[in-house]
This record gives sequence, structure tokens and C-alpha cells, in this order.
Amino acid sequence: MLEHWLWLATRPGVSDRLKQSLIERFGDAEEVYFAPGGAYATVEGVGAEQAEALRDKNLTHVWEILHRCKQKGIRLLPCGSESYPPRLRQIGNPPAVLYALGTLPEWDARPAVALVGTRKASAYGQSIARRIGLQAAQCGAIVVSGGAEGIDTCALEGALQAQGTAVAVLGCGVDVVYPKKNAALFAKIREKGCILSEFPPGTPPTARHFPMRNRVISGICSGVAVVEAPAKSGSLITAHLAAEQGRDVFVVPGNIDVDTFAGSTALLREGAIPIRSGWDILEEYAAQYPETVRPVDDESAPPEPQRAAKRPPEPEPEPPKAPASPAPAKAAQPRVRYSLTQGEREIVDQLAAPMLLDDLIACSRLPAAQVLALLTILEIKGIVKRLPGKYIALK
Repeated sequence: MLEHWLWLATRPGVSDRLKQSLIERFGDAEEVYFAPGGAYATVEGVGAEQAEALRDKNLTHVWEILHRCKQKGIRLLPCGSESYPPRLRQIGNPPAVLYALGTLPEWDARPAVALVGTRKASAYGQSIARRIGLQAAQCGAIVVSGGAEGIDTCALEGALQAQGTAVAVLGCGVDVVYPKKNAALFAKIREKGCILSEFPPGTPPTARHFPMRNRVISGICSGVAVVEAPAKSGSLITAHLAAEQGRDVFVVPGNIDVDTFAGSTALLREGAIPIRSGWDILEEYAAQYPETVRPVDDESAPPEPQRAAKRPPEPEPEPPKAPASPAPAKAAQPRVRYSLTQGEREIVDQLAAPMLLDDLIACSRLPAAQVLALLTILEIKGIVKRLPGKYIALK
């Protein structure tokens, strides 16, 4: 029964991992509720405090929550129900109950992808988050984020711009608008997706809620993409939780000299998958979801920021004995060298012909994270491009 799941979810001092152990021991929340008091001691982790909470069978608080949910149209998703996100049920400490506002997506039909990052995002990070959110939605993903300012907001806006499915996971009740400026965004999300939380209606946001929320974000997803993260960032917690849960971790390479990308660079050093588009993420799941995941032409994405305008090729004087074949690729380099940093020039100098990314990293003798960051900047400037098979070439 629903009230028994709510009763279990609200037991003080009983961790989510212990609640899961109780479910495994007794079968479901109703059986846990009606178990004799002495039976709880047979479950590892149940001490005096936990046993006392479990022996308290008063359902008054539960009925109050049910009444508020009915008044506000909030749906309850017990861990044992079919509507509960199946990926989240697989982690070691899933919430016993989720609260939802809006329309639940078909969790099994498409991959869910989380886009996370700093609240104090740069203009570049905001632009990339919005673009990747849009592209990921167009390619078939359920786009998930935390609903905070900065990267979270931009990623969800991008998904909505693509008329895709957006899911915001909050560190407060689903009926609490936080931050206040996202009221209009949350209203749109309820139309095109849903808002989720493990906290009862009316619960205010507190610092300890957000790490709990982060495990839900990573738990409901196939992968987590970090767009922009400083060295100390909640999005790094989400990324590490994702790795522990067996999820893929993706990272947008950023400028290594910018503090808000320090955490992102650290994740790349730890083995995260570098990305530059929504399809770079969704390509990982195309074989698993062949009917719903598909690539989208680049023309459908908004223009990249700071991309250099294309210019017609400059005519060059023909030498007295011009070779029959066109000039090699390096001959075009002097036209762009003056606008490049030393590190960018070192990358361009290697690209006389298209190279595998791994070979480019080896030949440049620079750290892999730095090469990836430099390539991103060069792509934005319109100087290099990525080819199929992880090849890099001058544009």
C-alpha cells in the first residue's frame, strides 16, 4: 500500500541503504510495516534508534503528506511501482518514494542523460550547455538536470527549445520554486516533462539535500555530462556518484586557464569521455535504443559562439613553375597563425594531414586534457574540425 511506502520513506534515522535492506529482507514496504518489532534486529544496520523508528506505526504524518499531494496534483512513485525510474531502482540506496509534477517520460524507451555544472557559469559554458541540451533532446534523449542556476538552467532550456523531454530533480519539494527566477522554466518543464524530488511537498532547500539529490540525478540516467565545473563543485559529486553507479561520465573540455573548468579538466585526467555535441553522448546508446536514438544534422543546432566567419579562399600568385598538385595543407597555416596562442600553434603545426586524436596527443607532447581543451578552442575559432573515426583535421 502507498501509505506503507510513505511510512518507510519518512522513518527518521533509517538510511536509504538500510531501507533497501529491509525491503530485501521482508519483501515490500507493507511487510516491513507489519513485521514484529523484534524482527528488525535481524537486519544488519538496525540499531536501537532505527528499531525505535520502525516500531512507530503512527500514520498521521503520512496522511498529511497524501492530503497535500492530492491538493497539488503531485504524483507519488513508490520504489516498488512500475512508474518508478527503473535505472534508479538498481542503485544501492534508491529513495523509497519519489514525488512528481508533470508527465513522466517512458524511462525504458529512451536513454536519460544528465547535464550538470556550476551555478556561476561562464558565457561559454552557458552557451554550450544550451546547445548540448538541445542536441541531446533532438537525438532522442530525456534531458535531466538539477534545476539550479547556470548550467542546469541552460541545459533544460535547450531541451525545451528542441521540444524534447526535460526532467528537473530538485533538492526541495516539487512544489517549491528554487531558485525563484526559474518559476517560468519549471512551468514549461511540467508541460514537456516532469519535476522530481524525494522530499515531501513544502520541504525547503537545505545544503544537505543537494548531495542526496545528486545521486538521484545520476541514478535515473544512462550517463552524466559535466559541462563546466570548478575544482569544488556539486557536479563533481554527481560525476563520481555516476561512476560508482556504473554510469558513463562525459565532460566538455574547457580552457585550462579558467578556474571554472578546473574540475572538468580533473575528470578528463581520471578517464571521463570528452564530448563536443549532444550526439557525442547519444552515439554511445544508439545500438541500445535503435528506434529512438538518431543523429541530427549540424544545421539544426544554434550557431556556435565566437565561431570565425567563413571567408572565401584568398588567391595566391602562381609561381613560375607551379606544381600540378595543390599546395599541401600546411601552406594555409600562415593565414591563421597570428591569432593563435603558442599552445594552439603547436596543435595546428601537427595537422599537415588528418590525424587520429590519440596520435595528435602523442605528437604534441602536451597533456591529453590540455590538447582536448585546445582543440575545443580551435573548433570554436573555426580552424579545426573533427572527422569520423576520431580524426582531427584543419578546417
